[in-house]
Amino acid sequence: MTTGWDEYWIEFYGDLIGHYRRNGFLNPEYPVLSIGMVEDILQCYLKIIDLITAERPCFQYIASGILLQILGLLFAAVKYQQFEGKNIENRIIQAKLVLNENMQSPVSQEKIAGEIGMGYSLYRKKFKEYTGISPTQYQIHLKITKAKELLIASAMTLKEIAYSLGFDSTDYFYRLFKKKTGSTPSEYREKNIR
Repeated sequence: MTTGWDEYWIEFYGDLIGHYRRNGFLNPEYPVLSIGMVEDILQCYLKIIDLITAERPCFQYIASGILLQILGLLFAAVKYQQFEGKNIENRIIQAKLVLNENMQSPVSQEKIAGEIGMGYSLYRKKFKEYTGISPTQYQIHLKITKAKELLIASAMTLKEIAYSLGFDSTDYFYRLFKKKTGSTPSEYREKNIR
């Protein structure tokens, strides 16, 4: 006699799971996260089942990586629910577009807040809730990502890259790049062009 379905579950533990629990994302008092049907999560889950069924070499390591992806997707789905279909989502997306378009020039966060019809404090709070980082950190992330691209794909000097991205000085660019990537711009270029 069959039940009509198969049951699968994933058991996991470790330092990262402890981090998620300490920060309230995984809470034993609320063990079910209601996110509806998310195709990406389902596909990841099915990949894990396939890996475990096939038992290829090192499948546990691959499965644990996919599990982290599932947790990231779950976290994003939970966070996204509070914005989905609301006017605030459109405003934050609009702010992100302004930041992308003005990556090379200084742009006032207060001005962006005004342009999207929000007070500065509310804008900063909602932007961080939506993206996980402050608007200023988001802007820095954009610049560092573009700098990485230019270091690999262009013959521009480090000074040219720094100024093209709106950094006031090459020293500040160097320090910030190293802080965010762990390498100086020169080291990053050398390592990735090789």
